[in-house]
Amino acid sequence: MRSPSAHPFSLPFAIDEALTRLARVATQALGAPRALVVWRGGGTVSGGSSEAGAFRSSAPVALILDVQRPVLVEDANDLPESEPKALAEMLGARSLVLVPIHQPTARGAIVVCDPEARGWGGDALASLEDLADGVLTWWKLQEEAAARRKREDELDLLHSISQAAFLAPDVASAIFATLKQVCSFTGWEYGEAWLPDAADLRLSCAPFWFASRDDPFTRISRTYTFERGVGLPGTVWETGRPIWERDLAASSSYTRLALAAPLGIRSAVGLPVLTGDRVEAVLVFHATRLGKEDRRFVQSISTVASKLGEVVAAKRAEEQLRVSEARFAGIVTMAEEAIVSVDDESRITLFNPAAERLFGYEAAEVLGRAFDLLMPDETRARQSSLVRAFIDSGASDGEAPRRGEVTGLKKNGEEFVAEATIARLEVFGAAPASTFVLRDITERIHAEKLLKAQAIGDELTGLHNRRGFLLLAGQKLFSARRSNAACVLLYLDLDGFKAINDVHGHPEGDVALVETARLLRGTFRDTDVVGRLGGDEFVVLARSGEESDPVAAMCERLQQRFAEANAAGGRPYALACSIGAARWEPEDPVALEELLATADAELLKVKRAKKAANPHVRAP
Repeated sequence: MRSPSAHPFSLPFAIDEALTRLARVATQALGAPRALVVWRGGGTVSGGSSEAGAFRSSAPVALILDVQRPVLVEDANDLPESEPKALAEMLGARSLVLVPIHQPTARGAIVVCDPEARGWGGDALASLEDLADGVLTWWKLQEEAAARRKREDELDLLHSISQAAFLAPDVASAIFATLKQVCSFTGWEYGEAWLPDAADLRLSCAPFWFASRDDPFTRISRTYTFERGVGLPGTVWETGRPIWERDLAASSSYTRLALAAPLGIRSAVGLPVLTGDRVEAVLVFHATRLGKEDRRFVQSISTVASKLGEVVAAKRAEEQLRVSEARFAGIVTMAEEAIVSVDDESRITLFNPAAERLFGYEAAEVLGRAFDLLMPDETRARQSSLVRAFIDSGASDGEAPRRGEVTGLKKNGEEFVAEATIARLEVFGAAPASTFVLRDITERIHAEKLLKAQAIGDELTGLHNRRGFLLLAGQKLFSARRSNAACVLLYLDLDGFKAINDVHGHPEGDVALVETARLLRGTFRDTDVVGRLGGDEFVVLARSGEESDPVAAMCERLQQRFAEANAAGGRPYALACSIGAARWEPEDPVALEELLATADAELLKVKRAKKAANPHVRAP
């Protein structure tokens, strides 16, 4: 029998491979045909066997690990019923030597077996105990290496989070970067941020989350708010200290258990983001299992959160300035109206993209040049004097703007009429400037002239005729698209109108048409476009209301008007109508002609359905 010259462990090997090597060394040390090693550490059981193949999970692991003292059995047949004898029988051995390996963070055992009885001698236990000492040394080295790697990973995490936060363009990006980095490092499934409101009275969920999946927990949690001391976020906010909730079911402060439990979320940790004593935000991470609280890791993440607080404070100040600048720049850039600013010398200092489109100049061509460049010769003197008078009037920032019509001159020499609004503005501490907002109203003026020159009204009902409806409805859709508003078009005709004419005469038919027009005007707003296309066909284009189903709501109101008119009596027949409807959406605008065709087709379906339901009903 010989002792091993060196213990079989080295850090690069996986634990199962190391245990297998140990088992082979144990057989060599004791000259036995078989050995196995069992190890429980970090919550998992591993094993190795000197026989070919992987460690067999059917081995009596629990019984082996429960052994507290070394065991030496030379012949199990000579033993009374006992645990050593039962263990030998379960391992298929007649003789065996077992040495337990115990330490605070792990437990294991080395077992050497022989199917024959044998006298092990006094050196057998000593040899295995030497091996056990080697295992303990190896495990300590593994733990030290793991702790060192973990610390290095934590330092890498701190560095990457700090770098990402400082490089983030805004508060939202800085917080999201932190959530993502922490979740990626730890494997935690959810990271969320909670921010105090302007009054510092309650926390609201920030829109930037990190989640492994989209589920009811993330969607519903975003609707929550927390007061100080309420829920995990509110408690962290009030105390300004980290909170580690290993078991949410046992927590007295966690209020979202009904959402979390069905998804297997059992643990959470909350961290304050601090600047001094002020909590700028609360970060909360959720996981199916957090394990035992790692105070050093929490302290590290808390340090990151404090650094993040400094970043948040700095970026919030930057963001406020940037938001103000961006809001102004965005309004100027995205505005559909031309915006032109001039200094006190009437030189152009601002020329937005809409102004470029309106006048045909690029901004670089006009900046610094006299404003009267944009005026035609015949009106230049008069309009320039008006601008000069406004500048010299001492109008101050915030004073009510002045409005009027002006004539503009495009780069190509084309003149146009614009509605102009002029105001005195001071932007970001710069010198005050006179700013013009210009809207080309040439087409509107032309349209107004057309309205006067053409007959666009229906003589009988006073509504718009087909021409008038198409003209005004087209303008309304153009306006709706600019203001991102939905519209509804209703196409209707009177039920049984032919019978009214046939039975009661055409004068009475005209009365029915006039009454229908009155009901339509009383149902819809003045800003809605109502017209008679001809005969008993009417059409309405209206802005979509706030109802969940505006089409149904409009139809219901109109039918109610008809019912009220019929209840009032005074006619030998009842008025009724069929309605076809079509919705117009600004994100998918269709031409007015297509919208009319869709509503007309829907009207036909309604009339066919009525006829199929009442085939024998005669019109009045």
